Amino acid sequence: MDKELTNLSSNKKLRRPNDSLEDDDDVDSISDLPESVLSHILSRLPTTLDAVRTCVLSRKWEKQWKNVYNLRFSDYKVDKSKKKDFAISVQKVLYHFRNSRIQGFMLSINCNQYNPTLVKTWLSAALRSNVQRLCFSHVDDLEFPHYFFKCDSLVHLVLELCTFRVPGYFCLANLRVLNFYNVTWQNDDCSASRCFILNFPVLEVFKSYQCRWLNVKMLKILAPLLASFQMVRSFLRCTPGRSEDCEIEICGDNLSYFNFDGFSLENIVLSNPSKVANVCLDVNSMERFIQRGKIGSRALLLLGGLSSVIRCLELSEYVIEALAHAEPPCSLPIFDGLTILKVSSTWSNTLCSGPLMELLNSAPALEKLIFTTLIDDVNYEESNSLPTNFSSNLKVVEFRLFKGRASEIQLVKFLLHNLSRLEQLVITKFLGDTQVEVENQLLMLPRSSSRVSIVFL
Repeated sequence: MDKELTNLSSNKKLRRPNDSLEDDDDVDSISDLPESVLSHILSRLPTTLDAVRTCVLSRKWEKQWKNVYNLRFSDYKVDKSKKKDFAISVQKVLYHFRNSRIQGFMLSINCNQYNPTLVKTWLSAALRSNVQRLCFSHVDDLEFPHYFFKCDSLVHLVLELCTFRVPGYFCLANLRVLNFYNVTWQNDDCSASRCFILNFPVLEVFKSYQCRWLNVKMLKILAPLLASFQMVRSFLRCTPGRSEDCEIEICGDNLSYFNFDGFSLENIVLSNPSKVANVCLDVNSMERFIQRGKIGSRALLLLGGLSSVIRCLELSEYVIEALAHAEPPCSLPIFDGLTILKVSSTWSNTLCSGPLMELLNSAPALEKLIFTTLIDDVNYEESNSLPTNFSSNLKVVEFRLFKGRASEIQLVKFLLHNLSRLEQLVITKFLGDTQVEVENQLLMLPRSSSRVSIVFL
């Protein structure tokens, strides 16, 4: 302790409370930090141009910004009249880093005022610097550098608002995380197969959100270490303006989370589904009504191959309805290990009808049923009936959102009456100011299980 006090008192840049304020110019604790810490601080600023501006602080800070390892550029808040100055600044900064190794490069272009060749030059500069993390957003079409499609340094890739042509084969040897947002892929493969192959030997996370895969009849993903696959609000099209059967094949042995929420349910092939414990399925287009039989048969085929390994399953009302209308008709597989079922349905009729009850009856180990969305106020039909020999070990039913409307009360009544082993009914979030009234109403409902309790969180 004495030694620490001695060291502190010997620091000439520390000032006692009664010292003169005239000594403030001598106090510069930040500049005394190690170079690695200063580089980390500057690399964490919103943009690299903010880091450049620190050069006016003192002579020591004049070149400090050149030590950053993350480069971030965004014209989101740049006035339209200053876009040219922004482009010049980016060019100058990248010139200083032409022989440096960059860990992260973020470039967000929110207008089409820039010469595409210039933007391509900026992207090329990052790739030539062996960038590991690339985040690129561009509102206009762009021809990517050819070596982008075989860049071995990339570990984390995020693409947004991009439209570009790609070769039929795309390989990133060290990529681990891949996120696409509003990206349009135009496959250059003109063969009859229209096959688009993504080869990512160490990829662990794949996410495609609101993306369009054009001129693609088959999307093949070679990713032996892939653990999480999400394709949300995305679609494949082989021929413009035509709805055709397309296929997604995932070749890997490590997949544990699969989420497909598309405009149609493609033919999905999982080469080794032995670890797929968490599955989400939804369809969001008019095709869910027009091609209900085809969607149902594809869903059955996919779920049938996963029935022995799924532990948590989330389905929308459209998929649940489609399962009951599969062509040709086919009974549901037995989900031996399914313990949690999540239903994103807004129709109480769907929830109390045959398809959902058949699903519950096909999951002997199911313990928890979760309704993730608010139930619409629609007419309930008393004719809804349970499957023959219905049996369920369901112990917990949870409503993530609840408003206490007639359809919701009727659904709760239906579940309490038919689930004889139910132990808990949970209302996670109540919307409105009638919670006490609704709670009393639910407590008065008849129930087949004497152990069930109703809980409002």
